[in-house]
Amino acid sequence: MRRIPSLSPVFAMLCLGLSAQAALPEPTPVPLSGTPHDHEVDTAHDQAENDPSRGVKYRLKKPLNQERLVLTGINGNIEKNIQKSFLTMKAEYRHHSASRERASDPAYHRYLRVHQDRYQPQVENGLTLVNADHEFEGISDRKFGYCWGFSTLFRNLTQLAFFDPDQPRVPDVEYYLRKIDRLVAGQATVIPGYRNIHELSLEPRIELYLKLNTMELWRSRAVRSSSLKIFKNSTEAMSFEEVESLLRNLEIRLGRGEFPKVLFSALIPSGKILGMSTDIHVVLVNRVERLPGNRAKIHLWDINFYAETLKKSPKIIEVTSKHGLVYEPWYEPDKPYAEASAMVSRVELAPEEDIEVAQNLKSLKTFCEASQTRHYCKL
Repeated sequence: MRRIPSLSPVFAMLCLGLSAQAALPEPTPVPLSGTPHDHEVDTAHDQAENDPSRGVKYRLKKPLNQERLVLTGINGNIEKNIQKSFLTMKAEYRHHSASRERASDPAYHRYLRVHQDRYQPQVENGLTLVNADHEFEGISDRKFGYCWGFSTLFRNLTQLAFFDPDQPRVPDVEYYLRKIDRLVAGQATVIPGYRNIHELSLEPRIELYLKLNTMELWRSRAVRSSSLKIFKNSTEAMSFEEVESLLRNLEIRLGRGEFPKVLFSALIPSGKILGMSTDIHVVLVNRVERLPGNRAKIHLWDINFYAETLKKSPKIIEVTSKHGLVYEPWYEPDKPYAEASAMVSRVELAPEEDIEVAQNLKSLKTFCEASQTRHYCKL
């Protein structure tokens, strides 16, 4: 999430900045289907120059207000689909101990490893959109980032989408929007006519729908009490023992085939509320590299960057012996290193991590064992 100088106290930790109001009007309905006149085209799109989708972007007639989104959500199927999915899997995770055991059972690891090669940055593995202001121009006022929603959406696409370019493309784009609904809800599915995630998200209508889903996923994950609790001590530096425990946990999860989602905060934030940092970012971990002298590198897929950028310039949280945890993209050259915002205080697994892992694992197992789809898994 992008840093914010000052926000309303109660919501600043969640990057909400919600001003006190007696009531908010209903948000303008999102035009997801219908004639082309439901949308305006944005021709000033700043994206990687080698991306064929440059210059063709959909905008909403009336951009959505992010603060209002917190209270009302996006009208229509997106909100219902995501909220129902998250509540369902939360109930399953609490009441069925088997879902807790799946992720640690070696017999299940092979299902998570089906798409583990996609965790490394390659253009074909990445979306054509990132968590940046220009991507949401004409869609949302975006006072703060949607990194939590982006990371959640991207992981589901990475793990659960099975592309079949040998099948013909379906002319009706609504067919693919319903496929995205399944992926967002944590259900593995086949995407006919496309080779990979990058190619799918080149379609302007599909890209718009992905952005709207990102906004709702942000709302359903970040705007919860557990999000506050996990960073209640977010400006306190981690001890050596805590860092080592984190590294071991990440190594175990990566070894099982997981794509861990973590949150990290700035040691010297731009703002604090009740001792909690207002500078929080959510990313995915694809590798842990051990180095001599109790040093390490936590390699990230940071959804703030395009895949081609990550490939050329990897994004890493460094575990150093002198400065503790450091995230270079946050470094401000005009400040002494020890005072720079590059310093990271805490790195934690997202509070919903085990719930989502259990759901995706269950869906992959069902998909890979079904007679009609098992050939896609190549176990």
